[in-house]
Amino acid sequence: MNNSGLSLRWNNVDLDNREISIVQTATIGLENQLIVQTPKTSSSNRKIPIDNETASILMDWKAAQSEILLHLGHNPNKTQLVFPNTKNSVMAPSKVGQIMNRIIERCDGLKRITVHGLRHTCCSLMFASGATLIQVQAVLGHTDAKTTLNPSFPDYYNVVLKEPVPTAFFHQPRYKSLQIFITRFN
Repeated sequence: MNNSGLSLRWNNVDLDNREISIVQTATIGLENQLIVQTPKTSSSNRKIPIDNETASILMDWKAAQSEILLHLGHNPNKTQLVFPNTKNSVMAPSKVGQIMNRIIERCDGLKRITVHGLRHTCCSLMFASGATLIQVQAVLGHTDAKTTLNPSFPDYYNVVLKEPVPTAFFHQPRYKSLQIFITRFN
């Protein structure tokens, strides 16, 4: 499991220019050891644009977090984690799922979704709002467009595509059914 948000620091959040730089990831290694490292590919090291509402929420969180950390005896600085654990360290990836599950349980009728499922939702919403394949690929940090259009999730992403998928994508036989599926919706 890999999570860029868990290792995100305030010096990588540019609220003025409305973008987040992904320069580190948190992952679980051997013997359940938490590892913070640079992203595995150059395309994973990226800048993600954020909208005004997200920037406003982050500004509010930064102010509230500062007060909380000072109260707990921590001195926040510009390399402060955006989403630390209660000890002001990198939160374990599994903890985020546990928190999400508790929230979902409190919300009657809310369908369970994983943290990674939110990534797929983001992808679908980007396509639905007119983002190009290249734009979605860049935000997700994929080296290859085939990863963005993973044939395991044709219903998830490709129903909302606004532009035809490049035909070179379908040269391999395993993508034939995906080509037929997308053709029906274009």
